[in-house]
Amino acid sequence: MKSTLVAVLFFLLFPFTIFTQESKEAPAQQVETPEEREKREFKEFKEFKERQNREAALKDQNANKANPNEKKWYVYMQGSAGSAATEFEKGKAQGGKLGFEYRILPFFGIGFGLGNNKLDLTSRDSSSGLVLAYLLLNAPYTTTTPESRQSAQTNRLFLAALLAAPTNYSYSYSTAQLDFNFHFNQDKFFDPYAGIGLIAGICSPAYPCSITGGEFKLGSQFNFDSFFLFLQGQAQLLTIKESGLPGFQSQNLIGSLGVGFRF
Repeated sequence: MKSTLVAVLFFLLFPFTIFTQESKEAPAQQVETPEEREKREFKEFKEFKERQNREAALKDQNANKANPNEKKWYVYMQGSAGSAATEFEKGKAQGGKLGFEYRILPFFGIGFGLGNNKLDLTSRDSSSGLVLAYLLLNAPYTTTTPESRQSAQTNRLFLAALLAAPTNYSYSYSTAQLDFNFHFNQDKFFDPYAGIGLIAGICSPAYPCSITGGEFKLGSQFNFDSFFLFLQGQAQLLTIKESGLPGFQSQNLIGSLGVGFRF
């Protein structure tokens, strides 16, 4: 009788016990309002952005630790010489430059420089002068006395020499230049690069003029601990404008050698 009573109580109370336990374990589901949803999403987005910023800062910190000797500033002196050509002249170009470059990124830098340059040009074709000199020397004399004939002949020889000689032009000018350089091997010892430069300047007061143009350059830089050397080739296109005269273009092919310090 006793065992029968215990069994009846067990079957009666067991379902109630399970239901009570499940009720305790199952959390009460709450309906989320639009305002609460907006706040939750904003909080999650804010936490996501903070996590991204921490990861980026950690990445930059690790990059700085990996390159503790990275150099940002490059100050240099440069000398250059090469050939120049216009539509009617050819000649030589030479100059010097003092400049600097700041590496915004290890593979990209922006630079500025001040230069002093000289352009020596000679006329390509002097055939017209030779023809005029020939005609002048072979023209008949109108003088009758030997003395006047000799004087006229001397004057003609002098004028013929001036006509036959090629015409020379020389421009001395100062420039300011803005450079953009791409370094393919970053700031390692062997540092090949390519770049473009924007050039503006003025000529000397003796022959006043203005200079505008640009250049494309290829070079190799050799970075030591605190200094560097570089070799560079440049292709320039300059427009020279004298006061009251139409401008003309000069195409220059130049080789350069430079040395500087980096820190």
